[in-house]
Amino acid sequence: MAIKNKPNNGSSTDQCASTPTSKEARKRELVSTFLGALVAILFVVILSFMMPTNVRGSMIAIIGLFLVTALPLRIIYIYYPNRAVLVRCKERISEIYSSLAIHQKLYVNSCIVTSSGLLLIFAGGKPLAAVYLALMLTFYAYVVVYDVLRWYKAIYNNLIGKAVIGLAFTAASNFAYSVAGQQIADTIHVAPTNFSRTALFIAIATIPFIMIVIAGIVATVTMVMPLLSVLPLMLGGTMRRAIEWLVAGTIQKSTVRHMFITCVFQMVFYGVMAGLAYKSGRENVSWYDKKISHATSWLIYNFDMYNGQECNLKEGSKLAPLGDAKFLIAHKSTEGAIVFDSPVKCDDLPAQPAIKE
Repeated sequence: MAIKNKPNNGSSTDQCASTPTSKEARKRELVSTFLGALVAILFVVILSFMMPTNVRGSMIAIIGLFLVTALPLRIIYIYYPNRAVLVRCKERISEIYSSLAIHQKLYVNSCIVTSSGLLLIFAGGKPLAAVYLALMLTFYAYVVVYDVLRWYKAIYNNLIGKAVIGLAFTAASNFAYSVAGQQIADTIHVAPTNFSRTALFIAIATIPFIMIVIAGIVATVTMVMPLLSVLPLMLGGTMRRAIEWLVAGTIQKSTVRHMFITCVFQMVFYGVMAGLAYKSGRENVSWYDKKISHATSWLIYNFDMYNGQECNLKEGSKLAPLGDAKFLIAHKSTEGAIVFDSPVKCDDLPAQPAIKE
């Protein structure tokens, strides 16, 4: 007996129902996209009344460029026939990004921030360029600080690394105190040993000088590194295996993926950052040195000198002991400048009229 195949009404019903649902979902996405664009336009229009004319033009240009670029791409994405391919590409990119280490994610974000910032600067013009550049440099500084702390932790966990860090801090502090001592001596022309408080403040103020020196060293190293990397790149895995054999496995192998691209980015990123920091420091070092010189006189007068009764002082004068019964005396001029006299003994000072009670 022949068996008649009945049509599967359920499947045909589902198939018929799935098409309108898909169309309705895409229609809802399209309506939501246009509503979002409309809200953005209204927000810019309302905000433009509270902005200066030059900033208003920049904001309108930026939002206009964003809408002209993003809106068509969003519509194409909604009605693209092979939308599943785009979804798989998006998931694959998200998977690769999630597999990266934290510092590698920051490097990727730096590239995104840079490209977006350059696009905004190009679209918005000069009125908002300073704001974008400040935000970009702030993020770059965050990346640098994170890397420095990460490298510091990695070095500190090793005994030799602790010794290297200790030597570096000792050398930096000795350099800072030496510069502070020279600055004090150039200001008051006496030995700086009795002005410890001022020396401490000036030593702290020399940190920017140390950072400029470090930036110069980093910039030089990043320029030399490509030349030193030619031989390892030519030898490839042979060089890596030779190094592992030489150190007998005492250095742990890094588990970070995409190491080559990461190293290339680090050389470019830190080379540019260090070069900019060194150039900016060289251009402003004379201005900063003048500020330090002015601050030195103020610090000595206010922190290392006092209104003593060892000597007959003029009103408003202060003194500081230098040893061998000698004192450094300073007073403020009528213009408010601090004037340091030559070191004297109290007996050599002229007698001053008695101060009335």
